[in-house]
Amino acid sequence: MEENNHRKVRRQGKHPFKWIFKRVDLVLPPVLFFIITFGIYMPCSLFIGNSTEFVIRFQQVYPLIINVVLVAFAVLMATGFILVPEKIARIYAALVFGITLGLYIQGNFMNPDFGQLNGSEIDWSKYNGYKIIGILVWALCVIVPIVLLFVKKRLAGRIIKWGSYLFCAMQVVALVSVLMTASGAKAKGDCSYALLRKDEFEYSSNENIVVFLVDTLDKYYYEEIIESDPAYEDQLQNFTYYDNCITGASPTVAAIPLFFTGKMYNDLSVEFSDYQEQAYKENTLFRDMKDNNYKVNLFTESGYANGATPEEVDNMKGYDKFEITDKAGFTKCLYKFTSFYAMPIVLKQYFWFYSEDFDQYVGVIDQDYEAVTFDDAKLYQDFKEQGITLTDDQNVFTFYHLKGCHEPYDVDENMNHVPTGSSTLEKQTKGCFKFIFECIDEMKQNGTYDNSTIIITADHGQKDVYQSGTVLVKNRGEEKEYTTNSAPVMFKNVRATIASQFLDDHESYGEALEEVSDEPRERLQTVHQIGKDVFPNDPEVTKHDFARFAFTGDSKDMSKVTVIPWHDARE
Repeated sequence: MEENNHRKVRRQGKHPFKWIFKRVDLVLPPVLFFIITFGIYMPCSLFIGNSTEFVIRFQQVYPLIINVVLVAFAVLMATGFILVPEKIARIYAALVFGITLGLYIQGNFMNPDFGQLNGSEIDWSKYNGYKIIGILVWALCVIVPIVLLFVKKRLAGRIIKWGSYLFCAMQVVALVSVLMTASGAKAKGDCSYALLRKDEFEYSSNENIVVFLVDTLDKYYYEEIIESDPAYEDQLQNFTYYDNCITGASPTVAAIPLFFTGKMYNDLSVEFSDYQEQAYKENTLFRDMKDNNYKVNLFTESGYANGATPEEVDNMKGYDKFEITDKAGFTKCLYKFTSFYAMPIVLKQYFWFYSEDFDQYVGVIDQDYEAVTFDDAKLYQDFKEQGITLTDDQNVFTFYHLKGCHEPYDVDENMNHVPTGSSTLEKQTKGCFKFIFECIDEMKQNGTYDNSTIIITADHGQKDVYQSGTVLVKNRGEEKEYTTNSAPVMFKNVRATIASQFLDDHESYGEALEEVSDEPRERLQTVHQIGKDVFPNDPEVTKHDFARFAFTGDSKDMSKVTVIPWHDARE
């Protein structure tokens, strides 16, 4: 008996780490499945698939992903070893496998089309059917492997092990394909420049053109919040309100290039970023301004001016590349994006985010000036600290892009930052107009108001297909009562109005706003991921990311709107 016991001890002693190898064989496959699915493949494919929305390249992002993967792998594997009893470790492996399988199925097969993550709150009640189906599928993914473990332990173990390896292999192959596209993927305009907060409030004692672009200032918002409020009556004197304007493009990334260049995106065979760059290269507005001794300052995000040059825009400066200035913040945002993509519908609302949240963690390193960001409270703070300064050397064109009516609402009526969701559309809009009218008041005090053309405009609306934008104009030297003009105008007419302020002959720009007759005319609107709810059965709208519409009536009359097929390249 004693000899047998000795033999038994010796046999065990030959493999003192056998349990470690068994534990690795048990835990490693599902952990790899999770790491490759949620840690690597999803964030990589999401970033590369949306590369035109970023001003940085994938090569700057993958080190952040590697850091997350190493930490997550260590934690998940350590947890598998800490759970010493084999039975509990098997349940842990089944749980990791089931959750990852749910993430994989959700991300690849069960996500509805949420449209653009443009800051607008999602109406989750529209997805109740998806919620129910999602709960059932997720319950099966998580519960079945664990139940099978108690019924057929060996079979469950094989399914978890080899199923994990199979899904890993599939995603590695797909990832290689995705990474091959990354080298040629364009960043948001492949920006090699930045717009800086330089001379934000330097105006001319000679002539000024000042544009306040209030994002998403639909005509309905303006009329309900500003025009109808007697408190603004005096401030609006000398302005003409054009209440029948079709902006021509939406969202902002399409609207601002159209505003400055007059060129509309009308060819799906051309990459949008290539259209944008070419439109600015062919644009004559900035060059004509420079020829007429105008200083040009654009205070908007750099990606919206892709194709313009530092020779044309005074607060633009060339850089080798944009940098991730807050790596922790960017990483958190990237995996929040991944979670929104991968989590069940019932949990997605907790990972909802604004796609431009990434921009606060990206910038340029400049010793003298900050890069312009989409931050109304910061702009107002700069105004209060700096005030308006004057130059005699040049005329000045200044363009301010305000967040305005755009969600999420995180600025109050006094232009202070507040927690997201604690402000409202009305408060944030009034905050923007507080800044605008305080600027105008200071211009009146320093004597630049009369020799300045002031334009308050939207980039697009937010009703129907986002066509009805607000446009208000106060021409240089003009004194009159507040008036309304219902002529069928477009952004191209705003551009012509700007040109008319410094050119004796602006014929090449078309009709200025005040030159447009009341006669009905066709006006076009190009949109990105908008209109599918308005025209749900039209394949020209539903099968493309971009859609085009022709308006022949009033800007709000959707009964006189037709869809333009993409083979029709009219502008």
